[in-house]
Amino acid sequence: MITNMSAIQAFGLGIMSMTVNTKNIPILSSLGLTIARADLTGVALWTTFVVIALIGVSALIGLGLAPVLFGARGDRALIEVNDFMIGYTNVIMLVIFLLLGANFIGNGITALSA
Repeated sequence: MITNMSAIQAFGLGIMSMTVNTKNIPILSSLGLTIARADLTGVALWTTFVVIALIGVSALIGLGLAPVLFGARGDRALIEVNDFMIGYTNVIMLVIFLLLGANFIGNGITALSA
């Protein structure tokens, strides 16, 4: 089923699966709080949203362009990246949550000492 998808269908599936990925919830929450604290309005707020969206989909755009840019040579590299990400998903999630936790603890200590 997935192997028969068009590029647009695969991109849409990637966008949908990106939103339900568990690591994105705390990252997006932190991002939202940071933007709220900055008191951005108007053009600055919308520019921030556009930049964040572009950063968020940049990996998908890169993966979509890889077959066009590299042809069959890129297939092996994409398969290796896929295997790495699947094999080390737990470690990647652990590091992300560890960094977020250290940041939260650091912010809490800073708030208590002020």
